[in-house]
Amino acid sequence: RPPRSTLFPYTTLFRSTINILTKGFNTKKETEANVEVDLDGKYRYTIGHTSGKLKNGWAYTVAGSYKYGKSWVEKTEGQGLFYYLKIDKRWGNHLTSLSGMGAPQWHHQRSYKKAVAQYDADYAEKLGLEVYKKNSIGEYEYNANGNKIPMYSIIDKGIDYNQHWGYIKRDAEKWNADSSARIIDSEKSRDEFHEATNHYYKPQYSIRDHWTINEKLSISNIAYLSIGLGGGIKPRSSIKNNQYIDDPNRDDYGQINWDTLYNENTKIFYDPFSGPVAPIDTLYDYKLYKAKYYLVDQRNEHFWYGFLNTINYNYTKELNFAGGIDLRSYRGIHYMEISDLLGADYVSDTLDKRNNYLSNRKSAIKRKGDKVYYYDNGFVRWAGVFFQTEYTTPIYSAFFNITTASTWVKLIDYFGDNKSDWKQIMGATIKGGFNYNLTENINAFINTGYISKAREFDYYYEGYTANFRKDDDNEKVKALEFGANYKISNLSVNLNTYLTNWENRPGKNLTGKKVNPNDNQLVDCEAFIPGIDAKHKGVELEIEYKPIEKLKFQGLASFGNWVWDKEIDVEWRTEEGGLLIEEYKIDVSGIHVGDAAQTQLGGSVRWEVIKNLYVMPKITYFDRYYAEFSVDNEDEKNMQDSWKLPSYYIIDLHMGYKWKMKSLNKTQFSIRANVLNLLDEIYISDAQNNDGYHPLFGQTVNNINIGNTYDGNSATVFFGAPRRFTLSFEVRF
Repeated sequence: RPPRSTLFPYTTLFRSTINILTKGFNTKKETEANVEVDLDGKYRYTIGHTSGKLKNGWAYTVAGSYKYGKSWVEKTEGQGLFYYLKIDKRWGNHLTSLSGMGAPQWHHQRSYKKAVAQYDADYAEKLGLEVYKKNSIGEYEYNANGNKIPMYSIIDKGIDYNQHWGYIKRDAEKWNADSSARIIDSEKSRDEFHEATNHYYKPQYSIRDHWTINEKLSISNIAYLSIGLGGGIKPRSSIKNNQYIDDPNRDDYGQINWDTLYNENTKIFYDPFSGPVAPIDTLYDYKLYKAKYYLVDQRNEHFWYGFLNTINYNYTKELNFAGGIDLRSYRGIHYMEISDLLGADYVSDTLDKRNNYLSNRKSAIKRKGDKVYYYDNGFVRWAGVFFQTEYTTPIYSAFFNITTASTWVKLIDYFGDNKSDWKQIMGATIKGGFNYNLTENINAFINTGYISKAREFDYYYEGYTANFRKDDDNEKVKALEFGANYKISNLSVNLNTYLTNWENRPGKNLTGKKVNPNDNQLVDCEAFIPGIDAKHKGVELEIEYKPIEKLKFQGLASFGNWVWDKEIDVEWRTEEGGLLIEEYKIDVSGIHVGDAAQTQLGGSVRWEVIKNLYVMPKITYFDRYYAEFSVDNEDEKNMQDSWKLPSYYIIDLHMGYKWKMKSLNKTQFSIRANVLNLLDEIYISDAQNNDGYHPLFGQTVNNINIGNTYDGNSATVFFGAPRRFTLSFEVRF
């Protein structure tokens, strides 16, 4: 189940709203067209036109793009459109703009990681991981063909492996004349079918007015609206390990066995004791087939509008003041609806507490398009005020920023027949910085700040209920950075050091399987982590050197130490029903933060071989990259650091050439080519430590307890992209 309100951004406290820069009055009339090709099979066509300044103070910009194709990951095709329109009108001291943009699209996904050996068995062995079964004395076991027996039923599928698809033959869609059985269509085709598809359309519209009252004072007002539609298709219950094709001789080895699931929904089976058995549940209907397996669409929609006001006043050439207000209202609509019954007629769902299923059993019958499992609306209202002042002289500059914001949240849980009251959360930011020019070429700076901000919506509620949690402290960030810059005509060096303490940082909710004490069966569960403290510190260095006009060297070095620092409460609940399965405390102090390399070294050389033709090789080295930690271990004394992924380096090659043709009114052409991961380096780009969805989780294999080893044997991973080629061609006139 996805978060209920992740689309609402908390940007006022950070003042980091992204501005999309577009052309208008300050540019001349221009048209651009671009074609991009990824040799994996992805294409993008883009065209844009800006009018420049027209008569009577008008101007406009229009752009559109269409993309389709596949990525390097197996069976992740997609399709998308993009449009943008902006109309400007200058009248008196006002510049008013009306704009709209949107990007409807869909794409198949690869959502879940797998064990290393399931992608590449040789690579797993090079890492020293267990791949093949051993007997009690540590010797490999062999099958009748003399081959080592793998630990996994699916192995060595390649780094592009995507388990979220398979083939299906829908050969029992129609009933016979007396509705006693389905007609089997032997001519029905075998079609590709996916379990994970994302689709969304979230257009945004705004009107902006910039009023220049005089050379010192200006006021900007923006009103905006966004209406979001979207969702993600997935099976109602996760595909089990035994529901994949494990015969390596089949063309769909490693993929979902859709036919088995479809047949259980649509066909009569013969039991040696009870005879023919149809997928009928007489509790609801004596003829219709009830789905055991089906797909749902997890809908996440929103209606969001707001107003942003900014006043800017240049008191003197050195002193500037700015301030304003930020008002927002957001409504998120979240529900699950049936998208595909896999041949069946209906499903039963009794989770809507507004219905009395004992007196009306038929109310539990749900068909395609009906809501199941959950249905709720989340509301967020926001009011913020900010003030900033900046003082600048040729020798030094300083700024000070203070922001305060109030957030109100409310949840209506329709299926739970419950709703919360409005809850108010206050937040604030104080930031300041100082820069001093030591010489004409050297400057030093220091910045510091404190942020107290409202947490993400889900953190205020217990599980999937409308009941508020008791622990609702704000996220708090304390940051300090200082550094220096050195710049002369052909050399620049930037050095930056940072220290950040982040309290109550949102923890990533984890999913896994736990034993239900009521029936001793493994069930899908989710672990809620209310908040974790993290400490980030490090140093970054950037260098750029240009010995001659056509040759430029760039280098970077980043060394960080990012660790978690808190004892946390872990609460495992079933995904369906929210039954508390397990709770405990663990101390994650000193465990490294995952999901990014904490050491990076890189460099590039840009050489203009001849006029307008350049070549730029680039290399980046990644090290101290840790898997995301798991909280499956309830014994805090045994909690260990996450698995450190193997270090790796990537070499990319970029090339480009541009030219003009006088015969076509100086039309400019440009072509760019890129080779990414030039040496086809094999590397792990993402990992989950002790993953509860590891195919051997909880089993002891080769005297190893899979799921509790804190290394690659218990981790699931994604591999990084292999060598890829991209090519683009642009015309501008």
